[in-house]
Amino acid sequence: MNIVLMHPPLDDPTLPYHSTAYLAGQLRHHGFTSVSLRDINIEFVNFCLRADSVDWFCQAADTIRRRLRDRASLNFQE
Repeated sequence: MNIVLMHPPLDDPTLPYHSTAYLAGQLRHHGFTSVSLRDINIEFVNFCLRADSVDWFCQAADTIRRRLRDRASLNFQE
């Protein structure tokens, strides 16, 4: 049996989540040899900081800004 413990986004990306590491250690200690950890939080941060992702975010912001620029007023959500 493969067990994957994941730390989901978004949380504090400066430290890994301790409880999943503790749980993995206990599982391995009790005979579960196929235990892995994934920090989806830091994977998401890394994805957001890739050059192609930053370019996409900037293009999306420019598109929204152009769409809203000429309006006389904006509602709260805009």
